[in-house]
Amino acid sequence: MIFKKLLLIILLQVCLLQIYSQTHLDPIFMDRKIGFRDKITGELVIPPNYVRINQFKNGIALFIKYVSDSFKFGFIDTMGKEVIPPLYNDAHEFAEGMALVKQYGKYGYINTAGKMVIKPKYSMAADFNNAVAIVMDTIDKKALYGVIDKTGKEIIPLKFEDIKMFSEDLAAVKINGKVGYSDKKGITVIPAIYDDAGPFNDGMASVTINGKTGYIDKKGVLIVPLKYAKGYPFSNGTARVVDAANISGLIDKTGKEVVPLKYQNILEFKDGLAMVVRNNGKWGLMDKNGNEVITCLYEHPIVPIDTNYYLVGINGKYGMINKKEEVIIPLIYDSQLMFFNGYSIASKNKKYGIIDKTGKEVIPFKYERMSNFNEQGTALIFDNNKWGIINKEGKELISPQYDFILNFSDGMAAVKKDDKWGFINLNGELVIPIQYDAPQLSFVNGKAVVSLNNEKYWINKSGQIIKKFE
Repeated sequence: MIFKKLLLIILLQVCLLQIYSQTHLDPIFMDRKIGFRDKITGELVIPPNYVRINQFKNGIALFIKYVSDSFKFGFIDTMGKEVIPPLYNDAHEFAEGMALVKQYGKYGYINTAGKMVIKPKYSMAADFNNAVAIVMDTIDKKALYGVIDKTGKEIIPLKFEDIKMFSEDLAAVKINGKVGYSDKKGITVIPAIYDDAGPFNDGMASVTINGKTGYIDKKGVLIVPLKYAKGYPFSNGTARVVDAANISGLIDKTGKEVVPLKYQNILEFKDGLAMVVRNNGKWGLMDKNGNEVITCLYEHPIVPIDTNYYLVGINGKYGMINKKEEVIIPLIYDSQLMFFNGYSIASKNKKYGIIDKTGKEVIPFKYERMSNFNEQGTALIFDNNKWGIINKEGKELISPQYDFILNFSDGMAAVKKDDKWGFINLNGELVIPIQYDAPQLSFVNGKAVVSLNNEKYWINKSGQIIKKFE
């Protein structure tokens, strides 16, 4: 449980650092609230008063704040100014310069200056896409859909029972329980005769009648007969189709089955290859001609390292192969490999170690748990319910002795023992005694925040209190 908690914290930190890496800010958390501080100076920029702050885009971010006993949405900039106050009961990210907001039970749109451009009047609405947005309201006790432009003009009146997003200038619409296609003027250009219909891609769209699916072109001509249980959108000239037995294959735009229906699943093509799984649950890789370049032998989805190397597993053992299916790392490990900066944690005989991409054991298999190497070239080790630190040469900088160790920041890492916290340096030396209730903010520019006796303080690397955190 301790390892899982630590791993979750590390993964959350990595994800958040990636999300906010394009700003000068690092996220901070206190009392289940989020804020930000400057990456370089460590100074507090946005106090941790927010329930959520999304990724900054074009200098602003959507936030949620608890205001007057309810959650409110607004937007904040990277200097901590709430450029759009928390006035809304719901809000979306900006899309094409407009953000969907909910106020007084209805949806409207604001611009990046916070001006209400389209007053809240709709029961439901979608983000703008290609200068139009789908909206819905209840008319005579019936939910009806239409389309508006950025001025709020209803270019398609609220008259359809449903509308899907426009694709190749056509949108699937529902009329009297049946589906057809409308153009952006609201004219039904393909009659509503289908039970269901998908978006147009590559000039083709899937349509369904009585549980049978085929494909039409943009004139409404049926090109692929209605004979499949399900059809997916075309991409680069092919589409995945599924029969009644839930078996998948690929067809081209003439309806020819270029890959016979023999797979349980076919995933999206990437770099000319698609992951496939046969009915026996075995995974492989297929090219666009239907050739299995990696034979379907493996028990789990294949994880590409690059275009030449793949992580695979058979009979509960894991390793790595190349594109020619030659074994690079023997399939002898008990857990799936996951490389980071050239190294992967691995387990063998219930012990953990670290290997490199050649399969060389960098850290011997003798620990109960491990983390991967961080940017400083050290990894956490766990043995006899205690944590320590090891380097890439296999030297234990700190033997397992602490109840918890957090990531290094500014050359310092918080350590826990007997429910109290202190700090160690990169050499593993305890430089700030274990005396604090909790570390609140890690070190940046020589400063950290700790809690002691229910108060929070800024401290320096000598452990001296600089000032009270407010």
